[in-house]
Amino acid sequence: MTGLVSNIKQLAYESHQSIEDVGKNSGVGEKAIYRWDRVPPKITTLKKLVNILESIIDCYCHLKAKIRRE
Repeated sequence: MTGLVSNIKQLAYESHQSIEDVGKNSGVGEKAIYRWDRVPPKITTLKKLVNILESIIDCYCHLKAKIRRE
């Protein structure tokens, strides 16, 4: 699951958040995401994270589109 953790870390970085912030804001826990390198997350846990990641992705895409227009 290293790819999953790397992708989450990249999304967090691009939105100026730490991976701990993403974990805390999604309700999965500050350090839980790091464990996914060793133990795959449960579907219910991923669902919690999806809501946060969707808003991060939406904000990031909106910001990139705005920059391109300027």
